[in-house]
Amino acid sequence: MAAERLRLRLLEPLGRGQLSTTWRARGEGGAALAVKVFHEDAGAIGEVVHRIRQEAGVLRLVGHPVVVPVLAVVELDGLHALVMEHVDGATLDALMARGPLPPAAVAGIGAEAAGALHAARHAEDRDGLPVGLWHGDIHPERLLLTRDGAVRLLDFEVARVELEASRAGGLSGLFVTPQYLAPERLRGGEGDPFAGDVYALGVVLYEALTGAAVFAHPTDAVEHDRGVVEAMARVEDRVPGPEGEALARLLGSLLAHHPGARPDAGEAARRLAALAGSLPPPRLADWAPGAVAEALARRTALPEGELTGRVLDLDPAEWPDLARLCGVAGPEPAEAAPGAADEPGPRPAVEAEGEA
Repeated sequence: MAAERLRLRLLEPLGRGQLSTTWRARGEGGAALAVKVFHEDAGAIGEVVHRIRQEAGVLRLVGHPVVVPVLAVVELDGLHALVMEHVDGATLDALMARGPLPPAAVAGIGAEAAGALHAARHAEDRDGLPVGLWHGDIHPERLLLTRDGAVRLLDFEVARVELEASRAGGLSGLFVTPQYLAPERLRGGEGDPFAGDVYALGVVLYEALTGAAVFAHPTDAVEHDRGVVEAMARVEDRVPGPEGEALARLLGSLLAHHPGARPDAGEAARRLAALAGSLPPPRLADWAPGAVAEALARRTALPEGELTGRVLDLDPAEWPDLARLCGVAGPEPAEAAPGAADEPGPRPAVEAEGEA
């Protein structure tokens, strides 16, 4: 008897960026999926996506509900594509379009995101060795809120694709978001990537709270610190009283010029969670349902593309987590030996006819 196959259909484009288009898709059993298809098949993209395929199981070791992992890596018409679970909600940039967010909601979002960064950094593999994952391009479009106030941090792997492909020179332009880069990265250095994520989160939270850009991100330490002081004064104007002072101190530390002066993500998560209970309401769980519904109602549908309706046929044994999500049975995968992930890259998805 023929083995059961895993089929999914691309339904509609959800968003287009410089490098990729994300599609809403439906898998077996009605599973809600998102498929990110990269626009260019440059060599640098292929090499990095190949590494993401090798590491596809690593992010699942994080085991944090805020992190949305990649479930499959395939090729479609010669283009690389990543399959993820689709999370119904609104991105933070769409929510910020309404104006500044409530202080308690901002702290709640920050606590959840920082907790995910902490979990990614300290995750261990099956041998108990540290994984040490970092994001690399946190900005409001990478954070998503569901209708019940759950926070999701998107595109851990995708951020690495964009960053490393840009560094390798395989793509034109810089596929990271400069206004969220830490000073050490703006100077062209690597720095501590975990501290860089904390800095980017600080910029996001400041913008969400005040509705304004933090400053011009000077790389000079004196100018940078002056900008932080001025920005934190605006935080205290936005949230008067001791709670606002505490929030300003915390955000200011996230935006410290020197990476070593920033709290790590775990400390940031603890302090933000504590502040979320004392800052002016509404809290995240109370504010999110109405705000997310309004943002989704404003969203404009994109025109159908040439991939609309395409059905992909995948091997469930190759992507067991995706198969389980779709309710498709497949043989239990054997545990990979160290180094056994050196496969030839993303497998072409087989096009199929009929409904997924």
